[in-house]
Amino acid sequence: MYLNFLTAAREAIEKSHGPIYRSDFIGVVYLDVSARGITSLAGLEHFWDLIELDVSQNRFDYIDISNNQALEVLIARNMGLTALDVSNNRALRVLDISRNRVSELNLYYNRALESIRAEWNSLSSLDISMHTRMHTLYLAVNELEELHVWDLRTFENFNVISNPIANDFPIISGWKRVWPSQEESRSKGSQLQL
Repeated sequence: MYLNFLTAAREAIEKSHGPIYRSDFIGVVYLDVSARGITSLAGLEHFWDLIELDVSQNRFDYIDISNNQALEVLIARNMGLTALDVSNNRALRVLDISRNRVSELNLYYNRALESIRAEWNSLSSLDISMHTRMHTLYLAVNELEELHVWDLRTFENFNVISNPIANDFPIISGWKRVWPSQEESRSKGSQLQL
């Protein structure tokens, strides 16, 4: 089924026909337009109250979410994304961009982030050294050569397998001998894979 974003937006605001006004978008906090064949998100900027957005399995290489400043959860898996600018999305807590082609990700302004899933991308470096709330980081199968984190001991889930960095631990900033053993990690319920 191929829909344009306007059709999906009309479904979200429960208005199948007639003019759409700014007030129609007020209070829409969740939007799932995954796997709908959408090739453009023109109109997304009007969803100011949006907290959670899932645009997975559509086909576009860039998402403009700069006007969606209340956004806390972005799920954009398996889309062909090559770029993502989340600098205006300071409330973002969960970011899932797995199975795309993103090569650069600047998360400097996203200090509220708790979970990042970015497996199967083209990332070569990532700096989340100021992200003290981070507990989940999945970066398997990228091109990571450099990773800066706050404190590896705070992670519940951490995976950088199949990256150049996986074989060269000293370049991970924050890496210390206090890294928990696998037995300690299992007792805490953590999943640590390097």
